[in-house]
Amino acid sequence: MMKRVHPKLLNIRSGIKYLFYPIAFFLLIVALCFASMGSVLSVGTSAVKMFIMNKPLNLGRDVSDIFVEPTIAEEDVEPDTIKKSEIEFPSAGDLFARISIPSIGLEDAPLYNGAEPKQLIRGVGISNGAFPGQGCTIMAGAHNNTHFKNLPKISEGDIVEIRASYGIYKYQVTSKKEALHDDKSAYPISFTEESLILYTCVERGTVGATPYRLFVYLDYISGPKWVR
Repeated sequence: MMKRVHPKLLNIRSGIKYLFYPIAFFLLIVALCFASMGSVLSVGTSAVKMFIMNKPLNLGRDVSDIFVEPTIAEEDVEPDTIKKSEIEFPSAGDLFARISIPSIGLEDAPLYNGAEPKQLIRGVGISNGAFPGQGCTIMAGAHNNTHFKNLPKISEGDIVEIRASYGIYKYQVTSKKEALHDDKSAYPISFTEESLILYTCVERGTVGATPYRLFVYLDYISGPKWVR
């Protein structure tokens, strides 16, 4: 025997049906719009990030500064070596040195152990965990709209100086080139011979983050080498 449904209950069910279907249809349309606009939103987000990076950010004072100006008088001769036990090694993110490139107007820019946004917004960052005097390739990068904005003007023979607490290091430019950021041949790493590679972004009419980098190659000239 079939149960009769009260007419008021039928009216309520019909009302819910007519209310639910339009809402579900609207949500489906919104989802499809977001899916089709994904690439546009991605480009827009990149543009916003670039706009933000052109302005100083308040990232707090959570980066340690262990840099102490090296005390070497002009008449003194800097030692050729330094014991590793005498060096205060920087932790990740620490400011540990200053970098100068007189030929492009860069003087005493802070040099950090690390190339995360909180370091690059403040100065130049070493991205591969190598340090002056260690005897291997050092990679140091900075933004092309701040500390390395004039890096394209650097020329062969120019001198770059890094002043760490444990010594003063000099490097000389040998060449430079542009390449994609993931082109590993553009940044050969040596673990037996000290050298320096500076890099920054290169704009080529792209919208958002650019995949191109300017790489500058430098030979080691002077500065105390680490010994045990």
